[in-house]
Amino acid sequence: MLLNMVMFKVTICDIGKMNINMTDKIEKRRAANCVYHIGASIKDLGKKCFGFSKMETYSIKAHRQ
Repeated sequence: MLLNMVMFKVTICDIGKMNINMTDKIEKRRAANCVYHIGASIKDLGKKCFGFSKMETYSIKAHRQ
């Protein structure tokens, strides 16, 4: 697989433009057992290199059954 990696510097001005949402509150009652990581913007689907990764978590109880 050929990967085209672009290295760039992030400045303080760039950080102000980013849409970053962080929280320390996690609702534990509705924990997901499957998470999808999307490797590019959805608007670029079909135009550029695009990837999906599926990450699953299993508890010890579920694994033993």
